[in-house]
Amino acid sequence: MPEVVQVEEVADVVFPLGMVAVVLATGNHYVLDIAGSIVLLIVSIAVVSAWGHLAERLRTAATDATHPCERVPPS
Repeated sequence: MPEVVQVEEVADVVFPLGMVAVVLATGNHYVLDIAGSIVLLIVSIAVVSAWGHLAERLRTAATDATHPCERVPPS
């Protein structure tokens, strides 16, 4: 069965390409605006990804931690 593509996945690709087309077609902005937007997009994706990994690590650490009173002293 073919995989169903979500609307968000399509928008993730189409929206930036549409913005580039509008910027170039209107001539109101420079090509450097597009380059800066690409850099900002890459940095934003990296920050969100790192934030998600950190949150998952903290969530896992909180779940794995036991209460100090429940710890068994070494024998």
